[in-house]
Amino acid sequence: MLTWDVAAFADWLDAFGTRGTLPPSLASFGFPEPNLQLEVRAQQPQHVGFHVFFILERPGQWEMDDMSAQETDRHYIGAIDLLVSRTALHRAATSLRADLQSFPQRTPSA
Repeated sequence: MLTWDVAAFADWLDAFGTRGTLPPSLASFGFPEPNLQLEVRAQQPQHVGFHVFFILERPGQWEMDDMSAQETDRHYIGAIDLLVSRTALHRAATSLRADLQSFPQRTPSA
């Protein structure tokens, strides 16, 4: 995970931690490496429900970003549902931002 990925993830977590219900366009967060995908499944006043997908990555199958949704579905090896308090989301975002202070900030590459 690169520093700007962490910053974007912290912003995404904080959006759910500090605001009310957010639009469906913000309901998913994926990392550039095809290993982890988070989807918001429920937004309650005090909690947010996430569905987290863990994605299988096998040698020789680096083309996952180019696969169709049907092909990609068979590569998910696990998932978990989490119900997280909005307070915990805000604390996690704050903690990630504090950790980022230890690393040099670089501009994202194209």
